[in-house]
Amino acid sequence: MSAQTSPPLRPADDAYEPSAFRRSYPILAPPLVWAFELYANFAISSHACFPSEAPRADFLPGWTHVWHTALTVNIVCAIASAVGLLLAASMWRTLRQDGASGLLWERLNAEALSGMLISALFTVAILFNTVSLGSLSTCSRA
Repeated sequence: MSAQTSPPLRPADDAYEPSAFRRSYPILAPPLVWAFELYANFAISSHACFPSEAPRADFLPGWTHVWHTALTVNIVCAIASAVGLLLAASMWRTLRQDGASGLLWERLNAEALSGMLISALFTVAILFNTVSLGSLSTCSRA
């Protein structure tokens, strides 16, 4: 009976090891950005539409750019989420080209693929919100 040794957790000296920011941004940032986009647009639009009998024509006195502000929030959030997708894709591509193996490489590869999936899904969700912002009025009446 032979004792099996687990693969080393430390990478070789020449192996690629991404920074903590590069590993965590694609997984953590897109859901947080999507939540911010959702809450910010809700706050901006609902403030402009209250009270429902006579909605405010402007967000603040002299400021009439509610739709443009909501659109800007959506575009900035979509870019922030897409950056996560690009970081994860570049990390995955670099790991594949490195050709290393071992437990650490498998974990980094799984993190990169998870980051690509999470970033892509939340980027699509933000883009759907942007499309709905363009097709619906800010204060719709039922």
